[in-house]
Amino acid sequence: MSLQPKDLFISDDAPKGDAAIVCGCSDAEELQQRTTAAVRLLLSGKTGLLLLCAGGRTQSEGVESQLMTTIAVQATAVPQQLITVSASGGLPEIARDCAKLLKQDMRLTSIRGLWLVSSAWHMLRLRIVMKQHLPRQLRLLCHPTDAGSIARSCARAAAPKAKCSEAANARRSRPIAVSALPNRTSATLSSM
Repeated sequence: MSLQPKDLFISDDAPKGDAAIVCGCSDAEELQQRTTAAVRLLLSGKTGLLLLCAGGRTQSEGVESQLMTTIAVQATAVPQQLITVSASGGLPEIARDCAKLLKQDMRLTSIRGLWLVSSAWHMLRLRIVMKQHLPRQLRLLCHPTDAGSIARSCARAAAPKAKCSEAANARRSRPIAVSALPNRTSATLSSM
């Protein structure tokens, strides 16, 4: 079985979720994208609470959860609508901490629908890990942001290869004269 783009880049168009889990990121630009996308959900009325989940530091600007809170407040989110979740490790630790918080915090016990906010390239992994750790009765809704700088970098890195392979294909399809090739008997060759 092969994966299709629809399997990798998951997105839901639901009217509302009770809260949103916003994944942090070590890249400051991507962190900004994810946090502002979550605030847009909040301002549009699609959710009422943001769980800002961070697992470490950004490359240049300090602790992720503090930076996410600052970004959200600057984007007009009310501090009472924000809960920070700081984990010492990666995504599995963040998922476990979110699950623990959902069980312990009285504001969160009535949650039934939960948005997952992250970059499109990260959404499938996020959803799989969250499904493993969050209570089963929760409906997980996916809200991917733009691809993010990491995905853009990969696309830029792949672009020259695509151009090179197109040029190689063009060279292969040109006929080559026999006189240029020793020990060949046909008049032209279609490929080498």
